Amino acid sequence: MSVIKMYVDVAAATYEAAQIDIPADGTLYAVHLQMMVADLGPASNESVFAELSFISTPQYASNDSRGSIAQVGVGTFFADAARLVAHGGEVFAMSGLNIKLNAGERIYLHATPGGSLIATAVAYMYVEDGMDQPRALRRR
Repeated sequence: MSVIKMYVDVAAATYEAAQIDIPADGTLYAVHLQMMVADLGPASNESVFAELSFISTPQYASNDSRGSIAQVGVGTFFADAARLVAHGGEVFAMSGLNIKLNAGERIYLHATPGGSLIATAVAYMYVEDGMDQPRALRRR
């Protein structure tokens, strides 16, 4: 079993993505997405989305997206003109998955905040890949 971590920071309506290549064939059994958000500006009703995906562009508002694995979103809804609002530990977790992964396959962690939000998104993927098994040496 391997745990693969992905991390991305975003700020003020900019799009960011992290990407990794799967190191070995395996099966994705669980996903844990966490998002921490701070709202620094005067605008209200802002949101941020993060998505774990096989697709290189985010599919937040798409139907029938075959490459999306998991998505989490956080919104702030305040009318106070001078504020610093922080949300910590917004968590989305899924287990019982059975998604086959191929060595070299690329996975993306997308994040896009609205307005004056700044955010950090972290994804943990739990992959059964045999990487923790001892290797048998051949007899010579």
